[in-house]
Amino acid sequence: MKHYPFPKIRQFHQVVKDLKLKHQFIGVREDGTPIYDHAKELPIVKFVGRVKLHGTNAAIVMNQDGSFYCQSRENVITPEKDNAGFAAWAHKTASTLPTPYDQARLDECGMSNLKAIGVYFGEWCGGSIQAGVALNQLPKMFVIFGLKSISGDESTWVDPSWMVDQPEIGIYTTNRSPLYEVEVDLNRPDKAIEIMNKLVEEIDKECPFAKTFGVSGHGEGIVFRPEGDNSFAFAFKVKGESHSKSKIKKLPTVDVEKMDSIQKAVDTYLHEDRLEQGYAVVVKSPEDESPTKIGEFIGWVVRDVIAEEGDALEASGISNKDFGSVASKVAARWFQTKLQRTV
Repeated sequence: MKHYPFPKIRQFHQVVKDLKLKHQFIGVREDGTPIYDHAKELPIVKFVGRVKLHGTNAAIVMNQDGSFYCQSRENVITPEKDNAGFAAWAHKTASTLPTPYDQARLDECGMSNLKAIGVYFGEWCGGSIQAGVALNQLPKMFVIFGLKSISGDESTWVDPSWMVDQPEIGIYTTNRSPLYEVEVDLNRPDKAIEIMNKLVEEIDKECPFAKTFGVSGHGEGIVFRPEGDNSFAFAFKVKGESHSKSKIKKLPTVDVEKMDSIQKAVDTYLHEDRLEQGYAVVVKSPEDESPTKIGEFIGWVVRDVIAEEGDALEASGISNKDFGSVASKVAARWFQTKLQRTV
């Protein structure tokens, strides 16, 4: 009985960092190290999310012969060596358990006739499994949020949204909760933070998943994934503040007005004439038309703005560091575009 681990759900800033690197990746050096173009324009990524349930991670592993076994996040479990009673529940309902799937859907997913192993990941929650949430008022249940098809060394995450609730045996899906959407501009990811915090503030007050069962109380948060991505490679969690004993916190608040003022200052002072002047200073001849000059160019234009407009920046409450951080990216993109036109 092999254990199939569920990936760790990360934090927003970690996912943003990795997505930036993914989109800025342009190749590999001879020594195998990756090459990134950090001046490359980044996209807006749409994330969708469902309510995060406060319980314990669990999974049912369906073998090719129709048999099954259970696992926790860390181990294979049995009724004799269990985790919060999950394996005992699963084996007690063995006669009806192999029904979280629909054969027609399995055919669509490449899992026909159980030729592949299916791992149904979910949250074992409700009852006394966790404290301080609305789900405590409900019987224990298994809520499926992920499905993985495994065939040999190959594995594929499958969209589980077609699955239906089976209340008679205590199996549900996260489809009961609303679908939350947020667009994250990887150039300005801070703008999405306030939106997500407002969403989890509402869930913290009232769990929409539990509310579908007619009970009221605290919810935990949201797990977001890029739209269309069934895996959890770029999933992140945002949680409410009522679970402070579990060190659960919202995303750090960002002063969006301040960020907007910095961007406005960059748009104002890093104008075309200044950029062209910096280019002329750094690229003195055709031999200087090289990507290696980008650092020198960025340094020149940022220093020039600070030297001439430093008083105005200070009066606006913008530090040199904050201005330079945003201006450097804008200058880098401009330089690369200019270089492509001239080379």
